[in-house]
Amino acid sequence: MTRFVATTIAVLAFGLAACSSVVEPVRYASVSVANGTGAPLSVKVDGVDVLAAQVPSGVSRVMMIPEGLHQVQLLDAADNGAVVSVKGIADTAHTVVAYPRIIAGATTGISTSVLADTGSIVPTGKSKLRVAHLAANAGNIEIWRSQPDFPSGVHIMTPFPYQATSPYLQSDPGTWEVWLTAPGSTVRTVSSGPIQIPSGERRTVLLLDGASGPRFTVVTE
Repeated sequence: MTRFVATTIAVLAFGLAACSSVVEPVRYASVSVANGTGAPLSVKVDGVDVLAAQVPSGVSRVMMIPEGLHQVQLLDAADNGAVVSVKGIADTAHTVVAYPRIIAGATTGISTSVLADTGSIVPTGKSKLRVAHLAANAGNIEIWRSQPDFPSGVHIMTPFPYQATSPYLQSDPGTWEVWLTAPGSTVRTVSSGPIQIPSGERRTVLLLDGASGPRFTVVTE
């Protein structure tokens, strides 16, 4: 073997060894918890306490998780709760929604739903909104919205069954509103109130069960 060939092989071997020792940077996704259970919840991620007492009807701070599959556990004061798997994908956001589990009209624990980042990009000069129907006791309802370029109001989806989530709806920046009516009626029974969405931003509106009936919670994404 010539000195040139031997040197070349040595250089290549060194280069491969150096490449194999390179540590790839950890990439992160985000997860937050929307608590619709009516009671404080603690939150664990992969068995580690991350929130001591998530307030009822609130949305938690954003927590960063590495890429990959994670177990998010939600527990009430009696350590009853639920575990949900969340697949973290870099630079995406996930909202874990906790709400009452209803069986035969009785609350029997906690149900969960994961609202994933769909990759929906909001163009400059536009705003977006979607609605998730997670109110098991809402009964027969219709869900409406008004938006900056259509203030008179229109249905979101027909039908809009329990546990369904609408696609993102796009409009101009400004004031949105989401409300409920009885089927065939235009009388508002429950409203989100005005939802201000600036240019380039989006919101998710959760319809959840409350102590006095269905209610809306707005999640800033």
